[in-house]
Amino acid sequence: MKRYLLSLFVLTLYACSSRTGRPASAPEKVSATDSQPSPNEQITPPPTVEDTVLCQIGGKLYFLDFVPTDSSSITVIRTTHLPSSGDESPYREYAFINHSHHSPGHRHFEASLLDSTYKECYAAYNSLSRLPDTLRAERIDPKIREFCGYWANLTEHDGDYYLDNWMCQSTFCLTDSLYTEYFMEGYPHPIRDAKPLSDGLQIRYGQENSLRIELLDPERQLYRITDDNGRHFATPAASIHNFKIIEYCNNTGDALL
Repeated sequence: MKRYLLSLFVLTLYACSSRTGRPASAPEKVSATDSQPSPNEQITPPPTVEDTVLCQIGGKLYFLDFVPTDSSSITVIRTTHLPSSGDESPYREYAFINHSHHSPGHRHFEASLLDSTYKECYAAYNSLSRLPDTLRAERIDPKIREFCGYWANLTEHDGDYYLDNWMCQSTFCLTDSLYTEYFMEGYPHPIRDAKPLSDGLQIRYGQENSLRIELLDPERQLYRITDDNGRHFATPAASIHNFKIIEYCNNTGDALL
């Protein structure tokens, strides 16, 4: 009887082991490669293109005015990468929005700095006697005085408007008798006539050139400018701090320094 019970116990133990596919007494082994990360373990995300600019990942970058700091806030809107050619190293360039409204780049558009720049234009203009005697003013409405002063052109991007720090030449000046764009060949043009609009001003200058200024956003002093070259946007120099600025950097310093 004892032998029978012992045999029955062995058969029962064998049957249970067969159902699990391994001996009942064999412990489960866990490989080190099967370990999963702890729920509290933090995974470092890859660097963003903004990190690349702010931390200068991949090599030194040259900026015109911008100085990256821990508190800088930017959004990269364009990248340019060119492979090496001959003795030249690979070229990298970034255009980015600086979210500060009071950056060093804004200073290029302040009236105090532009005043000295435009006085040089006027001096060169007077010395060359570029004002033809045949171009006489016809009718200039007094409303023009509301628009006199220095203006900064704005760049449109993704439904908003920004100052643009590329070469710092995106400005113009309006007086009650002259219209002047600041660029390499710019010089004052005599205003022939000016008439008020319900929300702006229409002028004719030079031979047959025209300029239309229309207010779009009174709070930010955003204006639409329509001239013979098309349409763009601008703001008086006194209102530049209502707008963020687009900055540039590259790994060579060309056209920046």
